[in-house]
Amino acid sequence: MDDNNRYWTDLISRGISFLQEQNNDAAAAVLKKATFDVEHRYHDSWGWGKDYWELVLLLRHEDFVALGDRKEQCERDIMTALVSFQKESRDILATVTIRPLAEQAAECEAALPFQKTEEGAEIFIREVSSIPLNWAVLGTGVIANEMAAGLQKMGKTLYSVANRTHSKAVDFAGKYGIRKVYDSMDDIFVDDAVDIIYITTPHNTHYEFMKKALQNGKHVLAEKSVTLNSDELEELIGLARQKGLVIAEAMTIWHMPLYKDLWRIVESGELGRVQMITVNFGSFKEYNMNNRFFSKSLAGGAMLDIGVYALSIVRSFMEEMPASVMSQWKPAPTGVDEQATILLQNEKGQMATVALSMHSKQPKRAMISCEKGYIEIMEFPRADRAVIVDAATGERREIAAGRAEDALCYELSDMEKAVISGDPAEMKLQYTADVMKIMTSLRKSWGMTYPEEE
Repeated sequence: MDDNNRYWTDLISRGISFLQEQNNDAAAAVLKKATFDVEHRYHDSWGWGKDYWELVLLLRHEDFVALGDRKEQCERDIMTALVSFQKESRDILATVTIRPLAEQAAECEAALPFQKTEEGAEIFIREVSSIPLNWAVLGTGVIANEMAAGLQKMGKTLYSVANRTHSKAVDFAGKYGIRKVYDSMDDIFVDDAVDIIYITTPHNTHYEFMKKALQNGKHVLAEKSVTLNSDELEELIGLARQKGLVIAEAMTIWHMPLYKDLWRIVESGELGRVQMITVNFGSFKEYNMNNRFFSKSLAGGAMLDIGVYALSIVRSFMEEMPASVMSQWKPAPTGVDEQATILLQNEKGQMATVALSMHSKQPKRAMISCEKGYIEIMEFPRADRAVIVDAATGERREIAAGRAEDALCYELSDMEKAVISGDPAEMKLQYTADVMKIMTSLRKSWGMTYPEEE
């Protein structure tokens, strides 16, 4: 047994003993039953400059189902137990995640040698970087540049690029050291070397491109809004399931470390139930009816451009999908939605208000009001800090996690995990589908359609 395997085997054995001493039978049982995928990572750009580890606990399906709503508490307890035995600064344990044993993980289980702890738990060590994934990007705009730079921060390089204007793709490839540029945009879909395609083109092109990608066996990450409407998205979800592929919307909120911490705090009951959510998002865009923000032919308007962020944060803190949605809106001269106010309520009585505008500045602010306090989040689409205010004492506590400038790194990393593990839970596709249903119903109530829908 090499030193690395010995280290992790010993750590897990200690964790099991510690949890048993604490009479935490549920968490100890998970450690005993799970296969451990210990993923080694390094991100100097995240300000650590050290190796760190992510532990994925793979349970057989029946054990995972039996765990039920105790899963996240067990993850926290196991994390606490293992971290307490880590004495060296190089041994940074970043996350502990419990997942069902997916087909790909089962293949790893059969192929890799295991070491057993004294209690019988199995462990294997895997370098994530040893499972290379070739990323391709469709488009060369602002988000494509952020995506390419994000991969470079992760120590990776885009494999290929396609763009409607070939010369822009050539320039983009030169900027980021990309080895392959396609002569035709359609060539990206049939390249057998491509694993994941990131689609950064206008909203109204997503459906066509995503469908081609899925039909050719590619995983897909598509910029928000993921499609024009819920019918398009539902069809693509069905195709992805049929093909065994991962599709997801590139929604930063799903992946920022801050939100993962805030969701855990809310789910713990520390603040009581969420009662009301208030979200503002306003940009001042000059009245140029030829730019994409106000162009119907480019699927412009506030809803698909910024409303998707506001509704995503609302959905993430609501226990269930809103059942009642009311709104008022103002169209721009082109007929797209310039501004809107929206009221939402689910059957558990949780409410939300959303104010959007493309022609008046508002702070990007979200407030999550709970029974025992509230959470205030500024610059919420890529937030890395929030303030929690105690309702009784007025005490203010700042929560900080991650870095706003690394938003694309978190997003790309979660997508890679989903593809490698076969478990797409981190990509929050159901929330994406819920948000798309809300946006589609709102536009329908306004009588606002895009050319592709007419």
